Amino acid sequence: MSSSSREAESPARRRTLLLVAAGAVAALLALWRWSAVRILLDDAFISYRYAANWVAGKGLVYTEGVYVEGYTNLLWTLFAAAGIAVGADPVVVTRTLGVASYVVLVGALAVILVRKVDRLELGALLAAVLAGGALVRPGLPALAGSGMETLFFGMLLVGAGLWVRRDCLWLSAVLASLAYLTRPEGALALVVIPLLIWLRAARGSAPRQGLAEAARWTLVPAAVVAAHLLFRLRYYGALLPNTYYAKGADLSHWEAGLSYLGLFVTAIPESVVLLVLAVLAALRGASSSQRWFSRYCLGVFGLYCVHVAKAGGDFMEYRFMWSVYPLLLLPAAAFVGDLAKQRPRPALAVAALLVIACSLGWPRQDRWTIQSLDHMGGLVDEGREIGRTLKRVLPPDTLIATTLAGTIAYDSGLPVVDEWGLSEPYVREMPAPQDAYRGHTKRVPDAHLRERGVQLRFEHPVIRACGRRYLQRRPIVFIRLADNRCLRAWYITQTPEFTAHVCSHPEDFELHRIDCGP
Repeated sequence: MSSSSREAESPARRRTLLLVAAGAVAALLALWRWSAVRILLDDAFISYRYAANWVAGKGLVYTEGVYVEGYTNLLWTLFAAAGIAVGADPVVVTRTLGVASYVVLVGALAVILVRKVDRLELGALLAAVLAGGALVRPGLPALAGSGMETLFFGMLLVGAGLWVRRDCLWLSAVLASLAYLTRPEGALALVVIPLLIWLRAARGSAPRQGLAEAARWTLVPAAVVAAHLLFRLRYYGALLPNTYYAKGADLSHWEAGLSYLGLFVTAIPESVVLLVLAVLAALRGASSSQRWFSRYCLGVFGLYCVHVAKAGGDFMEYRFMWSVYPLLLLPAAAFVGDLAKQRPRPALAVAALLVIACSLGWPRQDRWTIQSLDHMGGLVDEGREIGRTLKRVLPPDTLIATTLAGTIAYDSGLPVVDEWGLSEPYVREMPAPQDAYRGHTKRVPDAHLRERGVQLRFEHPVIRACGRRYLQRRPIVFIRLADNRCLRAWYITQTPEFTAHVCSHPEDFELHRIDCGP
């Protein structure tokens, strides 16, 4: 090899090494950040419950014999089932997938910037834009390892847009289809991408070719959607998941939803800066592929915000918004990287603005409230302790009801009625409240619980010291936990067999207004 060819290869090799190093450093930083904010969420255990029942041969159901789609993440639930089938803990499986998705997104952000920034003295720019939420704000890393599909879904949405190229349309179609199977909102990508493919061709005076390309892209998603809807109809008897009815999504909760978006902006002010940068990338990106990717991101993000506003948002701290946050972060990073090539000072000014925005934030509440991720994560340890205790002290056919329907149901293995109705077909016919609301809008009434034969009703679990006097006149079973703590349970459907069981085990139960006889 001649000296001139070696000299030509040297910068390319250095650039490759720099890209690898940037991605590796970003990945390590992402792992470090996640390790400081790791949580689990109770909702993840609803999917684990479905997965465990399926592997056990009971069907893809929450309670054996009750065929209701109480999850909204089919692909994620199947990942959990695959882990259970090979003897793995579904928490480990889903947490690994979520954190890996987060690492990939942060690594992609680093690579995008380093590819575009020629002068290494602008390396501070990389750290600054990374600070734009990917590492500083706890929401992304916390949700990545929460057992939920949030960041995996976000990664699939980004990937579907990155590969909208004529030679990779099949890959984009596959990723978009996987996004749809992971979350119903993935259908937004199935709308935006064909439209952009057609518009791209139409601007080049080839609208017929664009229609043909859009149709080819749509083949795979259309087959996936059709198969999924047919499965829903045949298996669950409904085209929509039960969660749609339980959360009153057939109503419009615009007031609560718009307030939710406003709270997100005030708590995460850099999101506004990133949105402006993404718009600039869509209008003035350095390449046509960058502009089209940015338009895709803005299209999906905009439609998603409309959906969130209509649904009223979510009561978990901005869980809905973090899943689409990468759709702003990556186009913004690409635009700042391009700007740094030609005008380093304005690029550094933008980076400084992002750093300042990331140091701000005014977390507020409205009348619908939002539960912090720390609070939600704290429920898991409590729920798992309760579930394991119930499995030990109650007969296996005891029917219980609770609002903490993930951990308690998964760890107890008991038949459970979710009081929020996610897995109860009854809520399909329940009228929803007309007031604006956020999250769960319907709650299974007492009459239905008694009709179902629920024996113990926990509501949201209440734990108190054992041995205390209780003034309620209703029959109550207090279940002993560790450290002299007792879990309250309303005894709403009394049977001689169950009464005999709790009366004969005073080491496990403390009873109130329950007649144990002579």
